[in-house]
Amino acid sequence: PEPAPGACGNYQQKLLNAWATTDTDEVSARDKADGRSRQRFKVVGSFIENPINVAALCRCSEVFLAESLVIPSKKVLTRPDFLGTSVSSEHWVPMEEVPPADLPQWLQQHKDEGWRLVGVEQTANSLKLQDFCFGDQPTVLVMGAEKEGIPVDVLQLLDDCIEIPQLGVIRSLNVHVSAAIVMYEYTRQMCLRADGAG
Repeated sequence: PEPAPGACGNYQQKLLNAWATTDTDEVSARDKADGRSRQRFKVVGSFIENPINVAALCRCSEVFLAESLVIPSKKVLTRPDFLGTSVSSEHWVPMEEVPPADLPQWLQQHKDEGWRLVGVEQTANSLKLQDFCFGDQPTVLVMGAEKEGIPVDVLQLLDDCIEIPQLGVIRSLNVHVSAAIVMYEYTRQMCLRADGAG
């Protein structure tokens, strides 16, 4: 069978390249030249305020070949605290700037275009990550704010909420850690499908 987007057979490749940009068209051109196919998910970090958390989310999004990372403002990309954590990942993942106030409209547009909106949040109706099937629909992963999570008006737009099983007392993972776990599970499911097991 055809490999799923993201080329499941190529693990842990480190690329050093003189091209460095945050321009989405240039990132796409590099992907094509290097034979990379991005996975069919976008990661929304519009509610994340801490530049270090945005940078860590950027690293995770790049590692798992997200189609794009949505951030509240591209101004964060020049901050020293961001750059110290991002380790140049911002040059390798397409970025979309969507402030929190504009996010409901952005999400609705994606929903209308056939994207499945999935929030990573503990709610009364959340599905356990290990029981969740991402399926064939392109997916938008919505991450919440560091302390408050995903606002109610955005929760109401989502198709699904998923939560990560947690066994400890505090039941609170850093936002980029939660995103990385979910991106890994998405990637695992796509790789299984590409290998004919799913």
